[in-house]
Formats: sequence, structure tokens, C-alpha cells
Amino acid sequence: MREREDPTKKKKEDNKSVSGWGSWAGEGAPPPRPRKLPKHLKAPEKKIEKRRRKDDGKKNVIISAKRVKKSAKFQMENVPYPYSSREQYDRAMAGSIGVEWNVSGAVKSFTRADVVTRAGKMIRPISKKAKVKRAPLAKFK
Repeated sequence: MREREDPTKKKKEDNKSVSGWGSWAGEGAPPPRPRKLPKHLKAPEKKIEKRRRKDDGKKNVIISAKRVKKSAKFQMENVPYPYSSREQYDRAMAGSIGVEWNVSGAVKSFTRADVVTRAGKMIRPISKKAKVKRAPLAKFK
């Protein structure tokens, strides 16, 4: 079959250029040296941006980005049960405790002391073996 002319296909251009046109020498001549522009005409050089530190812009402050092994044992590996993501847990922990934002009963349970003793009563030192449960909230009249 005969191929039809398809406008989407590029036509092969014949090299009809004459030697010597567009150059000063012709075939076999060394390539021209690149032209150097004066400084005021050159494009400005792009600065390589360094990785930003937390203490950038803070005078007399050095913040270490190293991992502290001693504090790692106090950090949680997984998010606790009722929460599905870290953001959700952080939002719950950032909640306010004050009377302005919560009902009085909730504020009382939030701010209640772990150990309550009467005045003048002896307090024994804490032993590692003894685990004391938190007493229920006392109702005051």
C-alpha cells in the first residue's frame, strides 16, 4: 500500500545548507570559543540553601538535634488505646483544665491530689513493691 501524507508526521528536512554559512571557517575548523559576558550582564548565581536549624536567628542559643537516650524511656512507642493518631492524642493532652472551660466536677477530678492525708498524720516513705490505689473522690458537704 502506498503511504499517504500524514500531517502529524514530521517531514524529513534535507540538509541544504551551504558550507561556510553561519560560521567563519567551515568544515574541520575548531569550534568557536564560548563568549564571556561581563559581570553586570551575568545571571546571579543561585545560592545553595542549607538545612534550617531550630536555633537559626536566635542569638546565643544552641539547640541540639541529637536523640537523648535517657529521656527515650519516658516517651511512648505507640499511641494509647482510645486514640487513633498522634495528632488526636496531642489535641486531647493539650486540652485546658481550668474552670472556665470545664464543668466544676471535671475540674475537681482533674486537679485532685494523688495522695491526701490529714494534718498531723505520719507519712511512710514510698516502697517500690507497694502499689496504692487512688482513693475515690470524697464528697464534701
